[in-house]
Amino acid sequence: MAMNLQMDQTYDISKLIKLPPIRWHTRLILRLLTPFNILKLTIRQSLFTKQDKNPLHDGSRANLTGEKRVAMSGEFCFQAVKSASKSLGVTINDLVTAALSVALKKYFVEKKGDSKTN
Repeated sequence: MAMNLQMDQTYDISKLIKLPPIRWHTRLILRLLTPFNILKLTIRQSLFTKQDKNPLHDGSRANLTGEKRVAMSGEFCFQAVKSASKSLGVTINDLVTAALSVALKKYFVEKKGDSKTN
């Protein structure tokens, strides 16, 4: 439906799904319940959500300093990467993504003792 609306030069509302009008008492009830729903969502968000456990983050946000660290590798031949991707029948992006995932897996195993990821 969205594609039909975007392909035309004019905006035709006849293509939209017809919905019955909302009655005044339904609107009133929804507006009166809004503060309670906001409170319910806030409580649910604060009480029932768990902090993510991530091998890159130990869970203590107080230790974040904002310091940025950068690591760079040595030079490598782009033609070798290009020929490897062609010989494997994959794109360069696929090859680099696979290399990055292998490197992250090794890092997680060596530094963080991660044995759950494949």
